[in-house]
Amino acid sequence: MQWNENINIPAVINGKEYITSHTKAQICPYNINETVCNYNVADESLLKEAIRTHKEGRSVLKKLNLQDKKKIFNKVADMFSN
Repeated sequence: MQWNENINIPAVINGKEYITSHTKAQICPYNINETVCNYNVADESLLKEAIRTHKEGRSVLKKLNLQDKKKIFNKVADMFSN
């Protein structure tokens, strides 16, 4: 199979896509001579942003009751199954 090396996967934090100056190649696992795509590597500031937004989301999730958490889980499960 021939892969498209021009595919550029962004770093995604809190639903926002980031194109960084540091990219790496994802090598095909069964043919190390082929590149599947290139992906953007998060720098320190993006990692801090990811940690900050994770903590915010976690505090919101802690405040939800079990029934609301189940609704969210089921909605995500439906999204993945389609």
